Amino acid sequence: MENGDKKGSKSGEGGQERGQIVCVAVIAPNNALLYMRVMNAKQKQGEAEESGWRQMQEVVYNSLDVVEERVWSAKGRGGGAVGRESDGYVGCLAVVGRTCVYGSVSKSAYKTIVVVREGRDGAQHNGVRAALAAIGEALVAALMNCALTPRHALRARRFDRRLLSIAADFGDAP
Repeated sequence: MENGDKKGSKSGEGGQERGQIVCVAVIAPNNALLYMRVMNAKQKQGEAEESGWRQMQEVVYNSLDVVEERVWSAKGRGGGAVGRESDGYVGCLAVVGRTCVYGSVSKSAYKTIVVVREGRDGAQHNGVRAALAAIGEALVAALMNCALTPRHALRARRFDRRLLSIAADFGDAP
């Protein structure tokens, strides 16, 4: 299949496959998993699907160590904010095969982890910061509109639909 005809992939100029968000996770300040969505339409039902979810869960939890390390290192240097700006962007946390794991931390210590499958054109870096910012905005809206405690999973349809929209638009980022 040429020219990006694969289902679920975005194409750039010349038919090159673009980067794709394959997993989004939201972690509470106490490191409890509030939300995790694995976006892989080609997975088989049953064990393969469960295995893919568990694999992503392992990747997400392993990347939390890097987030915590960077947060503490920023605080230790006298800076309160993670990253160069105060948007909480932590950057690339890990590279696993053809995927890169990125993260951000909100001012209230909620962590967002995004796993991005690398496209053939290497364009996955272009929209990651914007996607994480959009997810952060959706999270704030969801937290303000539901009675969520750190011990309960985030189950808001609007939040889920917004994340699917962000993931779908990611490959089109400039």
